Amino acid sequence: MSPAVSPPHLHEGAGIDETLPLSPVMVDPVFNNGSSGDGFHQLSPPPLPPPPTQLPPPMNNTYSRTSTLLRERALRHPPRIPRLRRFNPQSANSSFISSGDQQQQQQQQQQQQQQPQQPPQQDYFVDMNRYNRYIQRYNNNNINNNNNYNHNCIPGEKAVDLNEVCGMPLQSSRRKINGNSYMELEFEVTVDDGGQYSSSYGVENVLRNDCSVYCSGRSGAVNILLRYNGYAQSGIITDKSCVVTHIVIKSPQYGFTAPCKDGVIFMSRHPIDVERSRVFDQFTREDFEHYMAHKSQYNIPDDDGVDPIAWFTLSKEKQMVIPIDDRSAKYILVKLLRSEFEADNIDLQYLGFVGYSGPRCFAHGQLC
Repeated sequence: MSPAVSPPHLHEGAGIDETLPLSPVMVDPVFNNGSSGDGFHQLSPPPLPPPPTQLPPPMNNTYSRTSTLLRERALRHPPRIPRLRRFNPQSANSSFISSGDQQQQQQQQQQQQQQPQQPPQQDYFVDMNRYNRYIQRYNNNNINNNNNYNHNCIPGEKAVDLNEVCGMPLQSSRRKINGNSYMELEFEVTVDDGGQYSSSYGVENVLRNDCSVYCSGRSGAVNILLRYNGYAQSGIITDKSCVVTHIVIKSPQYGFTAPCKDGVIFMSRHPIDVERSRVFDQFTREDFEHYMAHKSQYNIPDDDGVDPIAWFTLSKEKQMVIPIDDRSAKYILVKLLRSEFEADNIDLQYLGFVGYSGPRCFAHGQLC
């Protein structure tokens, strides 16, 4: 190992600028290049730095800036959530509006202020909901105001064609009444003791020549007392009674559990007492035939409004037409006795009356 080199030192009395002799350094023979015979050589002093005026110009720092950008780009920053900006047409157009356009806008604003203000525009779905509610209300009003429309109608059910079932042309009651023409007679309900299943199945449905149906609210015989209403329709004073030639009765064909099967009919020029007719509530067809045969055998005159004039038995296949021998009447009592099946009520679809308006004949006469 080489001994440590003693640091340079200043001799006593020497100046600051005086160069001090260097201490000899012993070099290991292994590192000696053989140029010198001895094992000692003297190190040369390091060169002095150049003066400031001779320093090279500063290097361009482009490389350092580029390397800095590369290092920053190599870093992985967390993703930034984009921030959406709402589009404001006024602010966007304000930068492109010239002075002339500003004057036009001011004029338009003044005109809008002078005009009556309209309600603000609603959203699309709000407008559609209001439109749908308006259309539904409009359709409901049309349905309620239209007597020929009934939302309880059965699909496929048709009204009774009185011209076809009676086999004769009928005059419309809306035109001027011709006394020699057959027509559909107008009646109204005065007494009904059967109740109703619901408000949609009221007793008024039996007088409508459409697909609406009457459903009673109880079991047992149901009495429907009708009164001729020709005076209210025609306005003729003498049109207070009528002559009935045909009675059309129809039971619902399908969709109901208790279609009417049997019943009897009473006719009179005076109000009919419903309580006196309850003796026929349990009658059958055999009982009716026996009763009529007994009256015919003993020549018992008909009691007006007390004795039945006709019996009907309905089927689901078709309506029934009962021919009447030109009976003059103002009141008609239709007694529904029983339904086709054992049920808690009775269902009937239509009651139609065809004949003349005004009195024409009498059921019977008596000499005083």
